[in-house]
Amino acid sequence: MKIRRSFLLTASLVAALCVSTASPAAASAGTVTSTVVTPPAVVSGSSLATAFNDGAGGSYQVYSSGQTRNLIRVLSTGVVDTAFNAGAAVPIGIPASLANSGTIRLNATTHAGTGKWWTVASDQMPSSSSGAGITITSGNVQGVVSVTKNIDSATVISKCAEHVSGASTFQTPSLLPRRNGGVWLLVTCGTSLEVNFAQVLSPLTEAGEFDTASRTVSTRAAHGSTASCNLLSTLVADPTSKAPAPEVWMIRPEHNYQESSQCVTGTFGQNASARITGVAGAYVALASLAVSPDGTVTRTQLATSPALQPGGMRIDPGGRPVALAAEITDRTKIKAFRIKADGSLDTSVGTNGFRDLDAGALPAGATALNTSITGIVTTADRTYFAIALSDGEVSGYASNSTTLRVHGFRMGLASMTDGWATGFGTNGIGSRVTTTLPENWFALGRVVATGSTVNAQGEPQNLTLSQTSTSLNIWGAIAGATGGGEGGTGLGGFTRDTGGAPSAGNNGSATGRIDTKVYTRLPSTVQLNTAFTVLSPTQATTQTLTSNTGNTCAVSGSHVVAIATGRCNVTVTRKRDKKVLRTLRTTVNKEISTLGSEVTASNPITFSIASARLSSAARTQIAEIATSAANAKAIVVVGHAAALTESRFNFAISRKRADAVRRALRRANVAAPVTATARGTSQQISRKKTEAAQAQNRRVVVYLIP
Repeated sequence: MKIRRSFLLTASLVAALCVSTASPAAASAGTVTSTVVTPPAVVSGSSLATAFNDGAGGSYQVYSSGQTRNLIRVLSTGVVDTAFNAGAAVPIGIPASLANSGTIRLNATTHAGTGKWWTVASDQMPSSSSGAGITITSGNVQGVVSVTKNIDSATVISKCAEHVSGASTFQTPSLLPRRNGGVWLLVTCGTSLEVNFAQVLSPLTEAGEFDTASRTVSTRAAHGSTASCNLLSTLVADPTSKAPAPEVWMIRPEHNYQESSQCVTGTFGQNASARITGVAGAYVALASLAVSPDGTVTRTQLATSPALQPGGMRIDPGGRPVALAAEITDRTKIKAFRIKADGSLDTSVGTNGFRDLDAGALPAGATALNTSITGIVTTADRTYFAIALSDGEVSGYASNSTTLRVHGFRMGLASMTDGWATGFGTNGIGSRVTTTLPENWFALGRVVATGSTVNAQGEPQNLTLSQTSTSLNIWGAIAGATGGGEGGTGLGGFTRDTGGAPSAGNNGSATGRIDTKVYTRLPSTVQLNTAFTVLSPTQATTQTLTSNTGNTCAVSGSHVVAIATGRCNVTVTRKRDKKVLRTLRTTVNKEISTLGSEVTASNPITFSIASARLSSAARTQIAEIATSAANAKAIVVVGHAAALTESRFNFAISRKRADAVRRALRRANVAAPVTATARGTSQQISRKKTEAAQAQNRRVVVYLIP
């Protein structure tokens, strides 16, 4: 039997790897270094199956031995976390019917803010009669398991049947984090491999139960008036849970072609796409779908020509989805695009919102190419996305053939601003690694490359399996990389490439560049929205800071924060006798610098005329800021006023507004020290004397210092 599909490195099949127990030395940008992974002693005799981000610079790693799966945590230093489950591996739940034999598929995700992990294990393709079902396991960063939940096939298929009439089977279950706890369970389900298939997204609670307060969502939802069918979609959720609504983004290829009155879908889309594009009058269009926390779906059409197949999606540091698609008729022709908060294309980059990326000729011997975004890399002025390019000797594999086949993997780096990164590999594409495996491994969907992501140093990486071992492949980082990861709001700090704050509002994230130096003198010039530590912990017990230029720089604890352009003057005073010990001077400007910690400024919290009362919207915004401030070292709250009354009142009301926000942050149990300061009317957004203009000035801005 021939199964006509290519092995596709999609987000639903791979998980993020941060570090290995044996990280190879750094290589030049785009050059790959491969190291065979040696299992640590706690899982000796096992083989590394997959790994995923722990949200703190390290990784959770799953090792397999026969039909068992065991989880360990590896710290960012590359050593096993002995505090995780008291140094022992955590057994991962699998369906009981797979305890002795069968193919185990495993997928995982992490809530980056808490480090809580989730896994889902299943059979290759469970049916309503097999009873194998799925097993959900969840635990925390200490290795304490809180959920082991078995869900039988009939229950999962009943969720499918809400959207696919006659659904009898499902496959490739995966997980996406939910913003308020729990996960989304994503399964592909239907009645056959090529027709009447859909992806169904079901909300699960923290207890692993189906959440009856939210609806299940199908990738068939909210179709346009002319495209009644769709191929497989690519989905993403912000792992930091900090992006503004929606909760899940989808990119869906839509079409109008049916066979025997049923939509042609195709389990992996590519073959169905080729069939559709060969039919006169048939077409494939792209649409974005925004899924709200309660399951409401909003659709926006993106493009109708040329026909494109999505290839993965990630959230950029500004909280916006960046996606990849390949032309169906020539998959070496790749297009990248970015979605705005309203679901439409960001046409400020590329051509009509699409950035053309030509992957060039296939490597010698390769006949097929698949591409997917696997992570994000940031520099001072660019956001790059890592692109996995996987190729094979044939485009479809026979499930009964043991013929050895070569499969290759490369990593590329590109940005929406420039296209392929010229400083990475050859024309933006790094060197190639290969693995040789029996043909039926590919045909049966056995994972031959996983852990595809970007590590905290900005290095793209993945794991490749051979018949005897697992190798960690790391491609050297591009020059000037300031951070990396699987994507998410605030990753690596906001850069000029993302337009600064997220397009739908930024309520802060203390995850940007961190400068740990204690400065005895400030640099002659510093970048706007940066912070500098000027007191050591010992000095902070006997000394205090005072800003003499409050309109330009504020102080909080041991830190000086640049909040506006201009001259900055700060004195260091001895607490005991108020003696001035030194004066720190600098100039704040907007030029990009590598010095200082990047400070995140919230969207303005606005107020009514002559009022310091917090509205319900303001309270919601402050709650989001409090969540984002979990890792902040200090917080500065700056109050402002409109210029429609006398200056004495304006300064007083700006102080009251800052104090109101400071108290609300305290009530939200923010651990970092919070300093409130008032600016009156000295920093006006608008100087027009109309009410509409002055309403912008009645505000408080919160600065998070990482």
